[in-house]
Amino acid sequence: MAAPTVAREYRVTLYEWDVWDVIVEAASEAEAIAQAAALYREQGTAAFNHHDCGDDGFAADPYDREAGR
Repeated sequence: MAAPTVAREYRVTLYEWDVWDVIVEAASEAEAIAQAAALYREQGTAAFNHHDCGDDGFAADPYDREAGR
């Protein structure tokens, strides 16, 4: 008879992503990026339109509660 399996704790991480965009008028791609970056610093994602999201899956690592990792 096989020995019972001992359960242990795992920290499971979900990797997800979001895609945001904003329309700006600019003379170049570099200027457009600079404008968008300034909007992001000033207003966060509220200045952008959210148009896509998803996840890249899960990862599990053994967790040591005493060490906190």
